[in-house]
This record gives sequence, C-alpha cells and structure tokens, in this order.
Amino acid sequence: MENFVNNKKKIVHIHWIGRFGNRMFQYAFGSFYANMFNMTYYIPSEWEGSLLFKPLDNVCIIPDDQLRLELNQTQSSLNTHTYRCSAIDRYNKRQKDTSDIVIFDKEEQFGKPNIYFDNLDMMYYPWIFSKYSVSTIKSFFQFRDDIKSLPVYQYWFKRRGTYDAAHVRRGDIVTKHYNGAHSAISIASYHRAMKKNGIDPKHVIWVSEDHSIRTPSMWDIYLKDRWCYPIGQDRIPEIVFDFLPDFLTMIFARTLYRGNSSLSWWAAFLSTGDVYSPVLQDRTKCNGSNYIDCTFVKGNYPHFMGNIKEGFHDIIFGQP
Repeated sequence: MENFVNNKKKIVHIHWIGRFGNRMFQYAFGSFYANMFNMTYYIPSEWEGSLLFKPLDNVCIIPDDQLRLELNQTQSSLNTHTYRCSAIDRYNKRQKDTSDIVIFDKEEQFGKPNIYFDNLDMMYYPWIFSKYSVSTIKSFFQFRDDIKSLPVYQYWFKRRGTYDAAHVRRGDIVTKHYNGAHSAISIASYHRAMKKNGIDPKHVIWVSEDHSIRTPSMWDIYLKDRWCYPIGQDRIPEIVFDFLPDFLTMIFARTLYRGNSSLSWWAAFLSTGDVYSPVLQDRTKCNGSNYIDCTFVKGNYPHFMGNIKEGFHDIIFGQP
C-alpha cells in the first residue's frame, strides 16, 4: 500500500469499459505506457486476461481497498466518471497523493506520470497506434501454460492452419433500438470475399452470436453469456470462458475473415494466418433487417468500428 501512495511513476486504470475485446485495448495501452516509461500499471480488478495471459511484472491491482471499492461501483448513480473522479479526490486527500486524471485525446499528455485514465481514447487515435510495437503488444498477451494445456486449446492448436474461419458480429447491434457505431455486415459480403480467394463458404467455420449463421461445435453447450462487472465473463471450469473456443478458432485459422468486432480484431492480431478485414462505410441502422455490403481487404488495419469520416482511423502500429 505504501508503495502505491509513494509511487509517483504510476498509471492507474480506474474503470474497465466494455467487454473482453475492448478491455484488451485498455490493458495493452496501460501496459505499453508503463513499459515505455518505466512505470507501474494499476488495474481496477482482475479481468478475463488475468486467467488467460501470463502476468506482467509491472501490472498490479489497485491495492487501496477504499479507492478500489469506490471505483468499482455498479449502482447507476455511482457508476459514473464524475463519481470516480471524486473518489480519486478523496483518495488524494486521505493519502496526500497528487495524482491527476488524464484524457489522452492529445499527444502532449503522453508520458505524464502519476495519472489516472477512464476512457477509450486508445481505440481511436492514430498517434497512439503509431507508438505501439507489434512484438511488444503481442508479448502482453501470451497464453498461460495452464490455458495451453486445456483440451479446448489443444484441439484448435493441433488444427492450426488447416481450416478457414469467419466472424460475423450480430447480437446487440441488430436490435431495433441500438444506437452505437457498429454496423452489421451482410453475409453476401463475406461470400464475395471468400469466392474471390477461391474459398467455398460452405467449408468455412462460421463464428457468430447468431445460431442461424454459426457453425455448431462441441463447445456450444457452454454458451451462457453470463457477465458481471468488474471481473467480466463468468468462469467455466472446462473452457475458462464461453468465448474462448471462438477466440481460439479465429486465432488458429489458416484464413480469417474477421468481423467488425474488437474480439475478432484481437484474434486477427494474434493470428499467424492470413487475415481479411471489412472496409466499413457509413453506418446503417439495422432495425433487424438492413445490413451493410462492403469489400474485404487483406490485412487487419481497417478499424472495426467505422470509417474515417466517422472518426475511426486505420489501426496501424508504428513498429514491427
């Protein structure tokens, strides 16, 4: 605890935003920041990556019990940026710390020590992507040995490079009242891209929340989608998380047609196979029926949220 208070070389993550794919972006940013500037990265709680990936020496959970409790509130009146900022103010006064909230919408803030962040800037700004190294970010997401020994991991690892896969995002984005930035991509767009590369869509493993699209597997009996803040997806002894089989399916594919999803963006990033990504145009509200037709390009660089006009730039890391 004393080290946390007296550590002026710290970056403190005060709130997980979104689910596993979004959390990977947040964790990558905090870990890279700490690694680059010789700091300690403090996270608000355990998350799915705590079980999946090898621990990093300079990453810790916030040790101040009161601060951590206040930051992880889920009651609607307390689960706000304003309340979390007030919790930091109370902590600073209580412990005589001098930490500040930082918003990384501008590059001049980058490198500042003894700070807190509570945003998704790391998912949007090209100047942040340009600072990243592919090899360094990949080093943050090395699967633990106990994960590699699981039957589900071994099943897909032994089949690596022998099949093609596609991820189709559906779920909440095709509900009538969804107002987010995601568009739903037509199946016809996937078929055209596959046929262009000589791949028969009938022989592709399809990953999707939509069971009319999804290729059935032995792991589907574990699809529960139970989630709670702050730790995230429910633990399942046999496969750790219900999304893990799909994640591994995409990672070990010979060719992956990824969706407009942070989950499949990260699967593509960790993959050693060929990746084709959708180039998204203006967002279309689905209302349960309307889908976007788009082209696929080779590579993982197109943003999974939208196009440049909407503020979602290509994701291109500056170093190999």
